[in-house]
Amino acid sequence: MEDLDANLRKFWEIENVEADKIQNDESLICEDHFMKTHFRNNDGSYVVKIPFKTDPPCLGESKHIATKRLNSLWKRLKREPEYIQLYREFLTEYENRVHMQATCESPRYIMPHHNVFRPDSSATKLRVVFNASEPTSSGQSLNDNLHTGSVVQDDLFAILLRFRKHSVVFTADIKKMYRQIWVHPDQCDLQCILWKGVEDEKLSVFKLLTVTYGTKCAPYLAARVLQQLLSDEQDNYPLAAAAGKDFYVDDILSGTEDLSSALEL
Repeated sequence: MEDLDANLRKFWEIENVEADKIQNDESLICEDHFMKTHFRNNDGSYVVKIPFKTDPPCLGESKHIATKRLNSLWKRLKREPEYIQLYREFLTEYENRVHMQATCESPRYIMPHHNVFRPDSSATKLRVVFNASEPTSSGQSLNDNLHTGSVVQDDLFAILLRFRKHSVVFTADIKKMYRQIWVHPDQCDLQCILWKGVEDEKLSVFKLLTVTYGTKCAPYLAARVLQQLLSDEQDNYPLAAAAGKDFYVDDILSGTEDLSSALEL
């Protein structure tokens, strides 16, 4: 039994060392890529580049499967009139905010998409989800070619422990966090979709201009930009910058010892 214990312990130590090495390599690559490629626009918004494992990525033809998926989607939506309207509204709002844009250029990758229906949500009952894991004719998807990035925020357990220590607490969230961050124009043709507002309408190609939910690196890029914002603005907003450690993805759980300082924060 002692030999089994020792061998099992050794096995887990070997596995953990390897996992840590991979994680550290990924962290260094993504951090170096972010620091070299991100910048801010005149309005203060951030522009980032997607971190690829290889450049150019190994992608084949993707329009055929995206067209097939959209036709299947329309067959389903026709049976659910409410869904059709919500789907239209979601993508119309996406276009009106210039978070996506019609393009005549040849896209390098087209993502199929589908909906997630949340009837209890007061804000967005239907969310369109973009599938960057759909393989192309090369057998690889966009996500297969992307770095995931490392975890750059505190774990939720630590945040909740700090949260419980405050006398006065508050929560808030960043509205449309991913869509506050622009993807470099050189890469937007790698995150395209097909759409038509009416079933017998001609298909249009749209490129998504912001960090896109469904791409493997999106959580990392969003969290890393938030960290960069806290660093860049710490002289102007020292209290907010210090509280940045209380963010978990787009939610903040923070507080202070009295009401007046909580309101100031």
